[in-house]
Amino acid sequence: MFDTQRVEIDWAGRKLVLETGRMARQADATVLAQYGETTVLATVVAEKSARPGIDFFPLT
Repeated sequence: MFDTQRVEIDWAGRKLVLETGRMARQADATVLAQYGETTVLATVVAEKSARPGIDFFPLT
């Protein structure tokens, strides 16, 4: 099905879970982090090749 990876560790008395490969599959990379009752989804999308003449990172 999906090529997911999941790591669970006990950190400061709470469970920290890091999971990748299940959500936001159109992004180049994703990590779902859960710590206690807090959940954060971090995603990365990048151009496959550099565009000629662009020497900065446009934010728009």
